[in-house]
Amino acid sequence: MTNNQTAEIRRLNNCFRRSLVFGGQTVLTAGVSVLDAAAKTDVLRQVQTFEAFTPDNDPYGEHDGAIDMPANGSSGRSTTTT
Repeated sequence: MTNNQTAEIRRLNNCFRRSLVFGGQTVLTAGVSVLDAAAKTDVLRQVQTFEAFTPDNDPYGEHDGAIDMPANGSSGRSTTTT
């Protein structure tokens, strides 16, 4: 994959992750979908605002990934495939 392709995937993933509406599909894990509305909102807000990408959690530099909610063991995931 070229640097330009990776940059475009990263841009698309960032746009979708921040909006969770445009350019992708939001899917909740079973653990997240059973949470009350306030907890779901918290999970989705964490996905939308996540910016702590590192080589460990983003080895391809595409800014796709997941967040963990250790208090209840659930995770939320935002991924865009182009």
